[in-house]
Amino acid sequence: MSRSPRLYAAACASLVVLAAVPAAATFTRITTGDIVTTPANYWGGSWGDYDDDGWLDLFVGATFASKTNYLYHNDHDGAFTLIDQAAMPKSPSNQHGAAWADYDNDGHLDLIVTSGNPELTHTMLYHNNGDGTFSWTTANAIYNDDLFFVSPNVHAPKWGDYDNDGLIDLFLVGHDIRNRLFHNDGGGSFTRILNHVLVNSQSASEGGAWVDYDDDGDLDLFVTNTSSFRNALYRNDQNGVFSKVTTSGLTPRIEHSIGSCFGDYDNDGLPDLFLANFAAKNSLYHNSGDGTFSAVLDSAVVADSIPAGWLSGTCAWGDYDNDGFLDLVVPSANEAHPPVIDGHTSLYHNEGDGTFTKVTEGSVANDPTGAFASWVDYDNDGFLDLFLAQGELDPVPRTNLLYHNDGNANAWLNVKLVGTVSNRSAIGAKVRIHAFYRGASRWQVREISGGDSGDNQQSLNAEFGLADATSIDTLRIEWPSGVVQELHDVAPRHFLTLTELVPEPAALLQAMAALAALAALSHSCRRT
Repeated sequence: MSRSPRLYAAACASLVVLAAVPAAATFTRITTGDIVTTPANYWGGSWGDYDDDGWLDLFVGATFASKTNYLYHNDHDGAFTLIDQAAMPKSPSNQHGAAWADYDNDGHLDLIVTSGNPELTHTMLYHNNGDGTFSWTTANAIYNDDLFFVSPNVHAPKWGDYDNDGLIDLFLVGHDIRNRLFHNDGGGSFTRILNHVLVNSQSASEGGAWVDYDDDGDLDLFVTNTSSFRNALYRNDQNGVFSKVTTSGLTPRIEHSIGSCFGDYDNDGLPDLFLANFAAKNSLYHNSGDGTFSAVLDSAVVADSIPAGWLSGTCAWGDYDNDGFLDLVVPSANEAHPPVIDGHTSLYHNEGDGTFTKVTEGSVANDPTGAFASWVDYDNDGFLDLFLAQGELDPVPRTNLLYHNDGNANAWLNVKLVGTVSNRSAIGAKVRIHAFYRGASRWQVREISGGDSGDNQQSLNAEFGLADATSIDTLRIEWPSGVVQELHDVAPRHFLTLTELVPEPAALLQAMAALAALAALSHSCRRT
């Protein structure tokens, strides 16, 4: 549970009841439709419901060889349609990452698409017009930043409200340059922050994530690095101030990390970290709960040796069998020059006791591929499907891969959040559930992310597996604003939408007075 002070409000929810899915636990590769038959040099993959119809759509970035944006609309029947170029025209760029967020809090998801090497061009911020079309926003600091005219090696955009003012800010990972931080000033305006610990040091950054690793209610930042640079962890000290942390256990050596994904794999309420590395074994770090992490050396997820010239570019946590514990997928690819079509996907099943088993059967584990991975429930059946984008390292365009999860008898819950005082996308919010399943009472937590792993983004929804649970005792939302909402005795197998509620002014003033009294008492205790 969170240790930060919180304000409580009653919960308001809308429910959609779906029937249980049949027994089975396999994936079926989808072979028809635009999403898997249109070849390109794809890079990444970001899921978001851009037209607010309750079904997740997909944007896939593409390298400079592709002159079209690839925005796929979810048609609600398991199929996707490639949206006409006129709805989202592509800026000439070598796209190296994308992420959805409602940056102006107008109720519609916007999209940031970074511009990678080797072209001298711009990162594009696409404003959602609310009618299924998007407009370039060129009159802003993101588009006009001089980095795109000097050394445009930008990857992995990360949305996060680092100062908790209700407006989503943006961190851009810089490969062989300095990273960039843009503060959201409201009204669609951003200011580039120049003198800040998050951007002062030169780096060779490839990925990272905003995450509340110390569970104190504000977003910290983790950044992966290659070359001669170590990974970096920055603690949020509030009011826009950060400190670089050197005693966390996450940066003991140079790991040449590219992808990073946080997830609570042992259900202790704290985010653990997996690192996808280049030409080295991958890494798993367990969150100790005291601000430090310990390396896990005996896990199946770090046992595989990565051949020279290969890389694990992304990773993704997701409970694909809905047994109540997060599983892991890690695609790897051959980065030979000239590139060749070669790679594989490693799928690790969480056994629920802190250990993992590598899955060796089925199409996901055996289809050759080098790809970016993301979990998504694209057909709203309660089970996570798997999308793999590919083509970025290949000499010819390739088609993407989509695997449908055939499901099983396990229960699930899918939660969408709508911020009011917090940012509208609820990025940084934590969703916790408590239920009895698999013979024990257990907590689970999901933190809403504005860009995870390397250059991709999973759904902004919180997706839970619940095994044989018949009821959810507690559903708890911890909003970035500090407001906490709770629901009790929630039935599983639902899609649920929660809107942030603010306490009445009198209750808010009473809570603020109580917090002030606690702060004064704490100060008095320290003096004595």
